[in-house]
Amino acid sequence: MECRLCLGSAPAESSVSIFQRPDPHPERLEQRIRTCCQIQVKRGDGLPDAVCLSCNTNLELLIGFRNACLRSYETSQLNTPLLDDCSKIKTEEVLLEDLIWDDEPSLPTIHPK
Repeated sequence: MECRLCLGSAPAESSVSIFQRPDPHPERLEQRIRTCCQIQVKRGDGLPDAVCLSCNTNLELLIGFRNACLRSYETSQLNTPLLDDCSKIKTEEVLLEDLIWDDEPSLPTIHPK
């Protein structure tokens, strides 16, 4: 049987169906491929309906990594104030004239000859 993801061949008994929900997963492999790999998978599209055990293992590792990253990101957002919250930033207009103090020496003016 050919693997949908790597296109390698594997015996049918060492392949995982894309469209059947395996235990203990709450979602089908099709949904996990779409979420993690951004690959559209449709039944009857002429492509293989299974993946090899190696690709399935790699996909499970990717899902675990993705979930860990999402949890870390969510935790960091809860513990860190948002720096880009514009409603908390006070701004005021600063003019160039406001940046020049009278007690600073001025540069000499150069006149063309």
